[in-house]
Amino acid sequence: MNISDQAKGILITVCAVLIISPDSLIIRLLDMNHWTLLFWRGLFVSTGMTVSLTIFYRQDTLQQFHKIGKSGLILIALFTSSTLFFVLALTYTSVANTLVIIATAPIFAAILSRVILRESITMFTALTILIVLAAITMIVSDSYQSGTLLGDTYAMGTAICIAGGFVTTRRSKHINMIPAIALSSALTAFIALLAADSISIKSAEFNLLVVLGLILTLGMGLLIISPRYISAPQVSLLMPLETVFGTLLVWVIVGEPLSLATAGGGSIIILFLTLHSYHSIRYA
Repeated sequence: MNISDQAKGILITVCAVLIISPDSLIIRLLDMNHWTLLFWRGLFVSTGMTVSLTIFYRQDTLQQFHKIGKSGLILIALFTSSTLFFVLALTYTSVANTLVIIATAPIFAAILSRVILRESITMFTALTILIVLAAITMIVSDSYQSGTLLGDTYAMGTAICIAGGFVTTRRSKHINMIPAIALSSALTAFIALLAADSISIKSAEFNLLVVLGLILTLGMGLLIISPRYISAPQVSLLMPLETVFGTLLVWVIVGEPLSLATAGGGSIIILFLTLHSYHSIRYA
């Protein structure tokens, strides 16, 4: 059975997002210093990616790293920044706030695609941008009062970097960018090693980190492949799935509460991004 690039890209992205969804929950369960967490997270993902590349490419593995070029270096910078911002966001604000704000990545992807790739922005996309920005203002206003504004700012930085990463991958879709993610994770681990007071962990924490490394290796690998088949805004428009499942997992298992502003603003964001995703695919 022949599957269109559109359907293939959507299927790959949905699988990737669902696999990555427990990321926030595991980080909450670990409850360790963010630099220690970043070191082990980066180390396991880098190792997992490199092992996977070695299995697939064998003696040509080093050549795959060499082929990433300047676009790969840009992607390394963007994904390293997004990882740092993501963990820092979870340190200073709630999982719900973090994931809801990261769900705005499609907006930044649309803007960057317009500027860098010269892809047009429809009237419906422009309207969605305005509505989502209004919803973010609702969440951030509440965060200012509750003292979590710093965490929300880190989450916004994560969204911008993720969007930039998708656009970069889309622009260089003929290049295998998985080696760039492996190098980005290694760089994250190195930065965290320099900043951490200690990297020692308990055996139970080690087991959770192994699970985290496995799901991120598989999920991020699929996510970085998906822009080969669909546009960067379409990829990021499926990211709100992580917001829904990630927030629900933390609420059910950890019992982390949702503020009214986050629940309301998040519902608005997810609703309009879902409508935008349907509209984009329906009338592509």
